[in-house]
Amino acid sequence: MDIAGLYRDGRTARDHQVVVRLLGHGLDIVDDDGRLLAQWPRSQIRRVARTKEIRLTCSSYPMTSLLLPQPGPLAEWLPRKRTPKGLWIGLVAGAASMVALLAWGLPLASTAIAHLVPVEVERQLGQVLMAQIDEGQAICSNPYGVDSLNRLEQRLAAALPAQQRPIRVAVVNNPMVNAVALPGNTILLFSGLLDQAESADEIAGVLAHEMAHVAQRHPLAAAIRSIGVASLATMMTGDLSALAASLGGMALAGHYSRADESAADEMAVNILNNAGISPLGLAAFFERLDQRGDELPEFLSSHPELASRRHRIVSLAPAGPTSPALIWPEFKLLKNICVQPARKDSTR
Repeated sequence: MDIAGLYRDGRTARDHQVVVRLLGHGLDIVDDDGRLLAQWPRSQIRRVARTKEIRLTCSSYPMTSLLLPQPGPLAEWLPRKRTPKGLWIGLVAGAASMVALLAWGLPLASTAIAHLVPVEVERQLGQVLMAQIDEGQAICSNPYGVDSLNRLEQRLAAALPAQQRPIRVAVVNNPMVNAVALPGNTILLFSGLLDQAESADEIAGVLAHEMAHVAQRHPLAAAIRSIGVASLATMMTGDLSALAASLGGMALAGHYSRADESAADEMAVNILNNAGISPLGLAAFFERLDQRGDELPEFLSSHPELASRRHRIVSLAPAGPTSPALIWPEFKLLKNICVQPARKDSTR
């Protein structure tokens, strides 16, 4: 059976029109010319949102997703999930205050709910999710570039409480202009973003923005909004691998609320100010990408009112002296973090 759908391949932020073929072993995804784009094993497919459409991810390819209409046959074909025996027990054990928050509506209460989840549980979820990403994406490891990245991270994080600092900051070898924060204090920069950056201050601004999301636990709140109350119960009952598989590419999308973005912008400026780095680099990076004339990158396209956010960042910039986030040689090493250094010839 063939079904028309929209496929996001993880390399660009654009949805591609495709034909999805339902087979016994899984899904074949083909383009309009009949070329096979991907094969998803049935056992690894997860439905990540209960809406009129069906949004699917595959645990082997966590940065991809499929959006399909609501076809009856597909609903029957999808792997069925059994409700865990401890589901309702977990909800009740969550505490009466959590129930009250849910009564306000999940979108409004998700940030407050995220702060009720133990930090240790969130970090375990982040570790499981990052393990899945490590399997499907190349993490850049040029030692000189990693040293520059670590130096920048440490400078920015110095003023943050230990619990709010990122546990891991890494660069993914992917041409998308993107940056994401994951539950559990992990931040990923994409190599396409480094390629577009014209100064270390621009990279520092993006990194500070993602650090602000981490410090305020926005990635966990976004995950709760994405997959609903069941995610909270799953955290309580400890089935974190299933939850991470359900999140899949949704965790990399970075869909934050307007309030989350405003709070992250303001905190990012404070992080940069405390580090003695000008926030004007972040404003300049936003402006240049906004004026490119093509589709905005994923981490900007979901962020509302980009122009007003730039003006707000500029207005918060300090009048005092600042210093570059990295010296020029360090900046060049960071931009080449995905290029492995040449091996020395040991022969004489």
